[in-house]
Amino acid sequence: MIKKYILENKISPKNFDWYHHESEKGEYLFYINPIWPVGTVSKDKIEDSEMREKIKKNIGTDAKKDYIYIKDINSRRVTVAFRANRWLKDNFLKDPKVTYKFPRSLEWKWRKSLPLIIMKKVPWKTFEKFIEKEFKQFLKENQKRLFKDKFKILKKVNYNWFIYEVDLDRNKFIVKMKYSVMILLYKAAKLGVESLK
Repeated sequence: MIKKYILENKISPKNFDWYHHESEKGEYLFYINPIWPVGTVSKDKIEDSEMREKIKKNIGTDAKKDYIYIKDINSRRVTVAFRANRWLKDNFLKDPKVTYKFPRSLEWKWRKSLPLIIMKKVPWKTFEKFIEKEFKQFLKENQKRLFKDKFKILKKVNYNWFIYEVDLDRNKFIVKMKYSVMILLYKAAKLGVESLK
């Protein structure tokens, strides 16, 4: 039975168990546990380079894209990372598709889909919080460039005034001004007009 896992006198994992996820410095990490045949010792295991190729095959087409890469690899654990900032830049840094929805929302349509491996392997609620946070940070860091031609007022706003949502079904981010902020801005504007009378 064990012979079918032997390749050039080295043993390959029977399978790969995706067992944990977390975020770290703008990347979303996936941890993979190689499942080895019982009794396999370190010296008989395939080399890391061959393991890397097997992981890429396990990941599928996402492995060919720039957003997903193998960050760390050994016979006990493999770490695969999603580069959120690179994905956000490709989607929004140049001529973003932004639509204003009255009275308080901007919708940011994606050009590039999220990697399929995220849809398959990640609990959506966990990833949702991560990607919303990263999108907010991306807007803050690139606000002068993003709002150079359109929505110029947003070059100077406080980004804590907004709620950030991701809509997976429609491939977009939705940025909504908080109602409490709208009311305060309305009152401030009204007081400013009245003071001129």
